[in-house]
Parts: sequence; structure tokens; C-alpha cells
Amino acid sequence: MQTRLTAYSYIVRITMSFKVPELPDHISNNLFYTCIIHYSLISSTTKHQAESIHRIACYIGFQLNHREITIYSDLPDMTCMKFTIPPIPPRWKPLSKIPAPTSIATYSFRRMTIWTKPEYSWTCWMTHLADVLHCRKLKLVFDEGADKYQVQAFKKIFEEKFEVLSVRVERNQMEFTGQILRMLHPTRELFINSADADDSIIYSIPGNLEVLEFGDKFPLTISQLEKLDSQNIKIWLLMVTDFDLNTFLKKWISLKTNLNLKQLIARFGLVSICEGYQQRILNGIPYYLVEQSEVDKSIGKVVGKYQIQRRDGRRAVLTFDTTIFPVRVKMVIVD
Repeated sequence: MQTRLTAYSYIVRITMSFKVPELPDHISNNLFYTCIIHYSLISSTTKHQAESIHRIACYIGFQLNHREITIYSDLPDMTCMKFTIPPIPPRWKPLSKIPAPTSIATYSFRRMTIWTKPEYSWTCWMTHLADVLHCRKLKLVFDEGADKYQVQAFKKIFEEKFEVLSVRVERNQMEFTGQILRMLHPTRELFINSADADDSIIYSIPGNLEVLEFGDKFPLTISQLEKLDSQNIKIWLLMVTDFDLNTFLKKWISLKTNLNLKQLIARFGLVSICEGYQQRILNGIPYYLVEQSEVDKSIGKVVGKYQIQRRDGRRAVLTFDTTIFPVRVKMVIVD
């Protein structure tokens, strides 16, 4: 406790004296860095000190709902910062900008610090943190209520200076989701769970993402699945018949669909499963039975495991299990 108080007192002296000191040996690097990030929001001198430590984050997370914005990173000593934003009055038209925060709370080492701040733009906030963390890569999360703002407000903040690694849109209107994808192009991961699923959104999804996931509010058909070009696809609800999945597998074997696919995990719709479905799905497809692993046996929910081969020699293992009701299919390309 004495070390922690000493660290905070030391940073206060830095901020007030406007000198850039050497890092003291008796102060933990992690604790010192946490303190200095917090105070860098107040003092330009302390910001310079934080930058000179040169801790590099792999990404900066930005999570928005209608009450607050949370900013975090992968650095263990910068847990998160919560920016409280003013309540949004009822209105028909989304706001053209995100209002300045009324207060900021920082959380680290089980300690919370709250202070109010002058009115800075969100572009200034993000640029400041990007400088301190030496990172221009973002993971964006738009929680329920984010569609109360115009997408253009986010584009102004992120488009010019940042690479968007991933985007997650949770329970917002489809129009908002489509605009997000057209303006902020994720390069690695995308999660979609819009409040009103629409086929048109499929055409706005970037190609060859590492991970593409659809939530429980966005059921997919087999024709929509065939339009996706990502490596790992997770679908909460795939509305297919046995014949649909059989046709999909035959197209994959013939090199006619989803050539970049490395893994597909999907839960079947309730209407698509009846007794004998495995043989109907594999009808006309050469396959080998795959022995269940010890993990499969310990879980006790695997009902079938099969290996199929594509025309170019690549193989895939199909696993049917009841981990998720009624049946889940997992297709993993193994070579």
C-alpha cells in the first residue's frame, strides 16, 4: 500500500512541477505506468513521460452504448477507462456527433478514480491514447443504443488515422449496421447481431475475414452462407434442410463455394432436423468414419464424426453434436 501511495504522490509531483523525471527504481513499472497514463490526460508533460516508456499495445478497444464509452487495451496495467456521456433525449433523428464526456472513471489494480474533464473532441481523445499506447489498431464494439448516433460521427474519429481490426454490432438497427460496414472496414473480425436481420447486409461484409460470426438475432440460409468468403464462420442459427446442407457440401467438394473456409460452426434450425439426418446430409458424398477423441467421449454429446475430401485434396472433418440444442455441425478443414 505504501508503494502505491508513493507512486500516486510521485505522479502528482510530476504533473505539478512540469518536469520529466527518470523512472524511480523503487516504483513498480506496471504501477508507475498505470498512474502515468491516468495523469497524462491532464498534463502534456506527463503525456510525454508516458510516451517515453514506450509500452506498445496490440490494439485499443472502443465500446459504445447510449450511456457510456469504454476504452481499453490488451495491456494488463490499463484495464479500462469509462467515459460517461449525457443522456440522449427522445428524438427521431440520430445525433450527428457524440457529446463530450461529463466524467471519466479509470479502473486499474482494483482502484477506481473519477474526475470531470473539459470539453475535448473524441478525435483528440483517441489520438491522445494512440500516442501514449503507440497503437493505431482498433477493436470497435457498438452495443445496443449505438444507433442513436449517425455513423458519420464514428467515421470522423477513426477512418483517417486507425486500422479497424474488428467490429461488433449488437442489437442495433440494420440500416445502422450496414452503414458501419460500408464506412468502417474491419480487416480481421466481424460480429453481427442486428435487431432486424436483412439479406442486404450480406453484400456489405468484407471478404476473407479471419472470423465472421452471426448472433441469435441473425439467422442465415444456405444461399447466404455461400456468399461469405471468410475463414472461420460461426452461425448461431442456420435455417437449412438436410438437402440444403448436402448440396452445400457437394459444392465445396467441387470447388464451387467457400474456398477460403477453414472452419464452420453452425446450429441447425429446429425445422431442419429429423431422424436419419446424418445419412441424408452425406448422401452421394464419399466419406470415412472418424473415431471420437477422448475429449469427445468425455463430453458425451458427439453423435457422428466424418471425413470428406475436396477435389483438390483438402480434407474436412464434419462433427455433429448436441452441445447446442437441437444439433450443431462443426466443419474443420484439416489440411
